[in-house]
Amino acid sequence: VRAASLPEAVLLEQLRGARLRHRLGELTRGVQSSPVMSFVTIWTYTLLSVVSLFLLAHFVSDNILGTPIWYHPGEGASAALDRLTYDPVAVTSLMACLWALYPVARLAWFFVYLDQRIRNECWDVELDFRREAKRLSS
Repeated sequence: VRAASLPEAVLLEQLRGARLRHRLGELTRGVQSSPVMSFVTIWTYTLLSVVSLFLLAHFVSDNILGTPIWYHPGEGASAALDRLTYDPVAVTSLMACLWALYPVARLAWFFVYLDQRIRNECWDVELDFRREAKRLSS
């Protein structure tokens, strides 16, 4: 979970090295909503969405094009799993579904990070103070 917040901390706070590790540790201590639960929820939803999108692509391909992506009717379960493991069309389709939904999951994690920052340390107020300090200094 700490590593999942790494890009946000590097980008938004521009931290490196020990300060970055310390900051990521701070974000997970003493919080109301657990980042672990958010992580599990986001990735569970994402994986279920990937499976749903892959099955939708399979059934659309089977019914419209007459070419199933994953399994053919009458195949056994082991043949369907083998096809999902070794068939380039099935694997490519599954990966395309995963990469299509990954940005949505990453965006959800970014919002979890921002929410955690705001809850932990009133980051939005700190940003307002920084803006006001810049305005007053100029």
